[in-house]
Amino acid sequence: AAAGPDGRRRLRAGAWWRNDGLAPHTRPGALVVILRDADGREQVIHDDPGALRQIVPTGHYKIEHDMELPAGLKAGTYDLLFALQDRYKGRITPILPDHPCDGAGRIAIGRVTVT
Repeated sequence: AAAGPDGRRRLRAGAWWRNDGLAPHTRPGALVVILRDADGREQVIHDDPGALRQIVPTGHYKIEHDMELPAGLKAGTYDLLFALQDRYKGRITPILPDHPCDGAGRIAIGRVTVT
């Protein structure tokens, strides 16, 4: 992620999903994108409360977002994490129960270098 012509830093990230369940996701929740630095500090860079409603058990779905990074975010390498935040219970829950995630249910998608 680097500064564009307007001086703002943006990151484009996407995920592809397939719902093999029996019903769409109906609980109040959001797909949250997080950057975590080497010291474990986390910064939420995107919160999409409507993303999961489109994932119904009839096919494949692609979710892409262009996210503006916070102005004070330091240059460096970050882990890119996705999480499903359950707004009913107020906690992060696993998105995919059979996919490796950290203790708080966040899935590491990859690493991002911010310049």
